[in-house]
Amino acid sequence: MTVRWFLLVTLAVGVLPSGAAGQQNASAWRAVAGGALGAYSGAMLGTLGSVTPCTETYAGPTCVRWSAIAGGIIGLGSGAIIGANNQEALEDAAIGAGVGFLIGAGAGAVLKPIVQRFSWKDVAALGLVGGAVGAAPVGSAIGFAAGGLTGLVLWKTVDGVEMPNAVAMALGGLAIGGLTEWVIGAADSWSTGGPSLQLVVPFSVSF
Repeated sequence: MTVRWFLLVTLAVGVLPSGAAGQQNASAWRAVAGGALGAYSGAMLGTLGSVTPCTETYAGPTCVRWSAIAGGIIGLGSGAIIGANNQEALEDAAIGAGVGFLIGAGAGAVLKPIVQRFSWKDVAALGLVGGAVGAAPVGSAIGFAAGGLTGLVLWKTVDGVEMPNAVAMALGGLAIGGLTEWVIGAADSWSTGGPSLQLVVPFSVSF
């Protein structure tokens, strides 16, 4: 017997009216774009901040993977809310991501002929990291500075704290700061009196 699955999952992120269907559709597409940008930025930040500390645990790659997933989920939700409610903030984040990607990739291109075994994949990776940071630049910068300063002080004053630990604190601070900026941006856009977010998921399965 032949079994056929027809699976239709429609994910529509819309807004409750203050306008017509065209405005709702525009907000829905901005929410999707914001969610995608936030998920990318959050996942990259989660990965960046967890690589060094996770390598010190038995979990290893699993630890990094779950950190990336958690960061991606935070970014996804925050980005969708920002996109639906604040077009200007979404555009700023997208521009920042583009600029960050160019800076990261440019730095990688400079390092490629200097550093041994530094391939074009590494150049692209630096570009992706730069884009993730550029999408949330203020929080990332503050977090990096705070984490780096804390790590530096501990490195100089506490026995057993080494340079890699200080670097890990700086990167962890960067990740936390960037994710915090996404969350704060979502909260600000939600509280400005803009349209509220509505999630509609019609789901049907037939045999």
